[in-house]
Amino acid sequence: MTTNEKLALLRHRMQEENLDAYYVPTSDPHMSEYIAPCYQSRAWLSGFSGSAGAVLVFPDEAKLWTDGRYFIQAAAQIKDSEFELMKQATPGYPPLLQYLVEKLPQGARVGVNGAILSQQEVESISARLESKQAALILNKPLVEEIWADRPSAPQAPIFLLAEEFSGRATEAKLSGLRESQARDGADAALFGRLDDIAWLFNIRGGDVANTPVALAYALVTGEEAFLFIDEAKVSDEIRSSLAAAGVSVRAYEAVGEALAALSGKILNLDKRALNSAVYAGIPSDCEVRDERDWTTWQKAIKNETEIYNQREAYRKDGLAVTRLIYWLKHLPDVSAVDELDVSDKLYALHLDLEHFIEPSFTTIAAYGPNAAMMHYAPTRENKAALAAAGFLLVDSGGQYLEGTTDTTRTIAMGPLTADEIRDYTLTLKGHIALASAIFLHGATGHYLDALARQPLWKHHSDYKSGTGHGVGYLLGVHEGPQNISSRPIDTMLVPGMVVTNEPGVYKEGLYGIRIENVYVVELDGEVDSDRFYRFSNFTRVPLEREAIDVRLLTDDEIAWIDAFHAETLAGLKNDLTADEASWLEAVCRPLSREALS
Repeated sequence: MTTNEKLALLRHRMQEENLDAYYVPTSDPHMSEYIAPCYQSRAWLSGFSGSAGAVLVFPDEAKLWTDGRYFIQAAAQIKDSEFELMKQATPGYPPLLQYLVEKLPQGARVGVNGAILSQQEVESISARLESKQAALILNKPLVEEIWADRPSAPQAPIFLLAEEFSGRATEAKLSGLRESQARDGADAALFGRLDDIAWLFNIRGGDVANTPVALAYALVTGEEAFLFIDEAKVSDEIRSSLAAAGVSVRAYEAVGEALAALSGKILNLDKRALNSAVYAGIPSDCEVRDERDWTTWQKAIKNETEIYNQREAYRKDGLAVTRLIYWLKHLPDVSAVDELDVSDKLYALHLDLEHFIEPSFTTIAAYGPNAAMMHYAPTRENKAALAAAGFLLVDSGGQYLEGTTDTTRTIAMGPLTADEIRDYTLTLKGHIALASAIFLHGATGHYLDALARQPLWKHHSDYKSGTGHGVGYLLGVHEGPQNISSRPIDTMLVPGMVVTNEPGVYKEGLYGIRIENVYVVELDGEVDSDRFYRFSNFTRVPLEREAIDVRLLTDDEIAWIDAFHAETLAGLKNDLTADEASWLEAVCRPLSREALS
């Protein structure tokens, strides 16, 4: 079935339901970023496979909104359909809600599947629709109804994360949560986000590819804790372990019944994390306090055990990526290898590592112009052969018992142009500027974002994405609430938070460059009442020496590169073969010697 045929079916159902517009977000019942195949309604309808985007369908037109990471990819994937690309945060392209309100007639009806829309978004959209006296009609899963071969719900079993990896027992987490609730005067807390629930109960699952979570809800009162989940996913042994920690397992659908018992109670929840269908089941006399989930902040600040383990995860992951680079540099015939071969090779290298579970996202192995699409990934049907020139960008990560990893390296496959070398060096300068930052308590990622962009801005270049995001612990590779972005944010960076640092240059039709390490915030020093923080590096993968123009670097930048390479060599060489170690020693030799030659 073509995209236009799907649109025709949807419009037929819209007409039957008397709808003037239909909204399809990228979401699931738990407001997840990455979602199980059965919830990928927007991708199925539009043909655009990126991880972020939303669709509006009217009787006479269809629009797809997505962000700058996906402009090139989205345009290519929808070009043969009726869909029109709407570029988010770009002049000339109105935001989705603005466009919707302007397009609608008075008294219009807008349909949506309320089970995959957060209560916060329902309230926000409804408020915007008031100017047209329009209504948001929630119980309309129309795309799901016309999706004939829709995948079934995932059935992966869960497993427990031992305290040697989590660093904090479930009982201790529940105790901390209840202390917080008692201070707030709340009777209970309801959780809808899968990673928060997994963290709270020290469970992991397999319901979402590359993110080890299980579809579930959680409710915690002063005396009881409930995990609402498909009970077939919970073994008797795990059920007993959870019970010993004070957690009762209930059927996934039983969350509504549990909420009905909260009549007259005070309930903490985050409307951004709870779908409108579940929210509708809260008794009308229950006092709802809308606030960020306690788990979200606690999860973001890694404990000492998690930090120690994550350093080991990045060391192991560094072995895989470094071995991949060695393999690429020693190929007898580069042209015999394509992007998918690179992805498959890296996966095989990961499989050799202890405690590796799965990739943390689909590997981006993008050669030449394909790397200008920030989240391009090769497929069996769409893959480019490598050549002995230009750049190959590899963005990859793994899920280990020791944590979640995310690393990007841009690799020279042969001779580079002057522009490629300049842009790589400018990207590296931006990375170093952010990595070297010392910042005062209270600073957010927004305050620091320009440090990474400044070297590029001086050459009138920029990248249409954030500079960094939080990373979970054996959870989502993207984790909030912290980030580093040009968009204002009220979340300050504090010790224990883990963030990526990934500036880049993306030139459509030519090449893409990104350099990504992961860092943990730690205390640098205190003066009087002021606390200053710094970034401590996790990543152990060499930089692309052949792409660095030392003439563009300061002495401090050269010293940073030399120190980083010394740490990388020390962390990896003992686990490499003799040939690999010899090659890495050459790659990691001090740049300063070359600068003085």
